[in-house]
Amino acid sequence: MQTRDDGQLRVLYVGADRDGVRSAATGIERSGTRLSIVTASSRDAGLETLDEREIACVVCESRVACEGGVDACLDPDVDLDLDLELEFVDAVRQREPHVPLVLFARNAGSEALAVEAFRRGVTDYVQVGGGDESPWSTLVDRIDTAVAQARVDRHRRRSAALLDHRSELVCTVDEGGVFTFVSPAVEDFLEYAPADLLGERGFEFVHPNDRATVRETVGKLLDNPKWEPTVEFRAKCADGRWTLIEATCHNVLDDPTIDGIAVVAREGTDEVENQCQLRALHETTRQLMKARTHQEIADITTEAARNVLRLSVNGVYFHDEASDRLVPVAITRRGEDLFDEIPTFERGEGIVWTVFRTGQAQIYDDVTTDPEAYNPDTPIRSELVFPLGDHGVFIAGSTDTADFEDRTVSLANVLAANIERALDRASRQDELKARERTLAAQNERLERFSSIVAHDLQGPLTVAAGNLDLARTESDDVDRYLAEAATALERMQRIIDDLLWLAREGREIGSVTTVDLDRVTRFAWGHVDTEGATLEDARIPDVRFQADEDRVVQLFENLFRNSVEHSSTNPRSQAHEDSVEHSSTNPRSQAHEDSVEHSSTNPQSQTPEDSVEHGSSGVLVRVDAGDDWLAVEDTGPGVPESKRDEIFDTGYSTSADGTGYGLSIVETIVTAHGWEIRVTDGPDGGARFEITGIDSLEWGGECETENESESESERRTESERTRERKHKRDTGTADPDE
Repeated sequence: MQTRDDGQLRVLYVGADRDGVRSAATGIERSGTRLSIVTASSRDAGLETLDEREIACVVCESRVACEGGVDACLDPDVDLDLDLELEFVDAVRQREPHVPLVLFARNAGSEALAVEAFRRGVTDYVQVGGGDESPWSTLVDRIDTAVAQARVDRHRRRSAALLDHRSELVCTVDEGGVFTFVSPAVEDFLEYAPADLLGERGFEFVHPNDRATVRETVGKLLDNPKWEPTVEFRAKCADGRWTLIEATCHNVLDDPTIDGIAVVAREGTDEVENQCQLRALHETTRQLMKARTHQEIADITTEAARNVLRLSVNGVYFHDEASDRLVPVAITRRGEDLFDEIPTFERGEGIVWTVFRTGQAQIYDDVTTDPEAYNPDTPIRSELVFPLGDHGVFIAGSTDTADFEDRTVSLANVLAANIERALDRASRQDELKARERTLAAQNERLERFSSIVAHDLQGPLTVAAGNLDLARTESDDVDRYLAEAATALERMQRIIDDLLWLAREGREIGSVTTVDLDRVTRFAWGHVDTEGATLEDARIPDVRFQADEDRVVQLFENLFRNSVEHSSTNPRSQAHEDSVEHSSTNPRSQAHEDSVEHSSTNPQSQTPEDSVEHGSSGVLVRVDAGDDWLAVEDTGPGVPESKRDEIFDTGYSTSADGTGYGLSIVETIVTAHGWEIRVTDGPDGGARFEITGIDSLEWGGECETENESESESERRTESERTRERKHKRDTGTADPDE
């Protein structure tokens, strides 16, 4: 049954002469705008047209008018041309058994002929008398009726033909791959209703990795209609699963009862399914090895276990070293639906932890019978637990007992082994990237230190050399020149010490213990040259927190030194605006501005001029704390807002004596602990350094230490003794035996 591109139905009108068929075509087309008339003025011409073109309906003009019935019409004495009627009917039906065929009698007609014509397959017999004012309208109506009925009959025949395969999934698609028919068996196979698929593209329901094979098969089938290939592929179920299908395809585009590609599908055989699963696992392995992150590997795992092994409840747990727990990182939707909350396994809890610890897989027909089961009330009965080395475990479960076949267990074991290899590979890549980042950071530090050594040491070296030259050439003030040179050398030593610390320690922290704020504050203050400054020790908050105690002491030492030196007097530190240079070619007057570290280790050389510039030596320093923060603030001149983004830069200083590393060390220690630091104005106008993000900070109570009952001297850590020895050595008060 054929419709033209413009929507009109193509009708073949067969008559006895040209003038008659032309008149009929004009009358029909005027009465039926949906009909396009193809004419033939003889029986042979009509049959040729039917062979060459697709016709929606055939109208044969009948001129028989015999009241004696068919026998009378066949009487040799009766001069009638029966080919236009009965023989033509037989010829049409041999070619097109289901195309509507209408006999049209323009005269009185013959009732007997009509009976015989219906017996031979005529769809309708239209008889109009000479007095009919609109014979063409009547004919058009009957043609429309015949075409509509033929469509219904065609659909019924196609459905009946296809439903002969009731135990199999049967469907048809057109040349574009769109479903035109789907049998009810699809509900058993893929859990769709037939109406869900009609009008959809069939390729969308084929697994992406199988589409190329299916497309190639269909292409060959279109070129070779007699070929009946069988193809295996994974089809998408309504719940998102993939199931194996074995389908035989038939090219029946030339069959009007089908008019498409018929697909008869059945569940794959065990052999075919095994091959398909192995092929799919091989594809999964390639994906796992290409994955860049552990999370990506976990996601690929759960999807493959669900789609390939049909383990709808499965998940991946990774071992979190920080908390020493097994935590879920990827769970199927079905698994999430079964539990109100996905459990996290603490050390030693349940079968899962046993598998992780021993490295031995466990298979259970009913997990609730095991005394080590984490949750005896779990909805899971059958369970598979596979170790993933040091990374964690892979778990699969079912709500039915003894639900896992031996082959499924074997394939799951293969998958788990591939997961572990992929995780090992990802870990090696992470380690390699970490080493590359460390090496890059080391190279960057080396380059920075080289630049700093060349630049920052040049200043005090020039000062020392210049003063030594003056001491040699001038007889006056030799002691002053030598003192200036010694001070410059001391500053060089401080720069070297700070550089070595940054180079050796970097951003690593040592062992984390409970730190008492009061104790480390007092200890740090005792190792800073306070130059008349005062610590409000009575107001130190009673708090403790988790940190590397040696680093915290170093942090407070540098913050205290910054507060003291920023407000101290120093004849060699005259400030000038907008200058960040560290060195000067004048050995007695290095220019700097807005100093953060106005360091001075020479208390004998303080002048009133510097007291005016930098504030008195009686600066007040206090330590404060809050819910998750610590702060050091002073009553000095503060830090200009325009300089607050620069003061933590390595080597930044505006003081002739400052090394420029004190606050850089502070930031390094803060960052190593995962905290943050910022500088603001203090309540009295000075500087306030606030450290935030200290989650472990606790208020009140005694600070519990391992040596709490020991005396003060016994309680000090080895690092404290080391710091004391270093301080005495730096100040020249060390015992020679030390």
